[in-house]
Amino acid sequence: MKRTIKLTVHVNNEEYKQIKYRTKQVNLSVSTYLRNLALSYPIKSKVDALAYLELARARADTGRLGGLFKLWLTEKDFKSAEYKNIDELVGTIINAENKLVTLANLMIRNVR
Repeated sequence: MKRTIKLTVHVNNEEYKQIKYRTKQVNLSVSTYLRNLALSYPIKSKVDALAYLELARARADTGRLGGLFKLWLTEKDFKSAEYKNIDELVGTIINAENKLVTLANLMIRNVR
């Protein structure tokens, strides 16, 4: 259903800043945020949903890389592997772990 009726809410400067800050935290428009509050709808953050999805992807990537590394180490011809390739794989795993930490910290900040 299309929304065509406009409501006016009077706020002071400090209230306006608080509302804008809170809408940015959950990545919603002021209109959607205030409507959800007025109608007692839960405030669901789009940012949190995206962050959780990215965190799940990064976790899956880390698991796959760890499994690949473990398989590589157990191969009979592991001795023929070049250290350069091992260093690259370890670096990729470390980057994935760092991404997980960054995303987790982002989600923690959004909850506070």
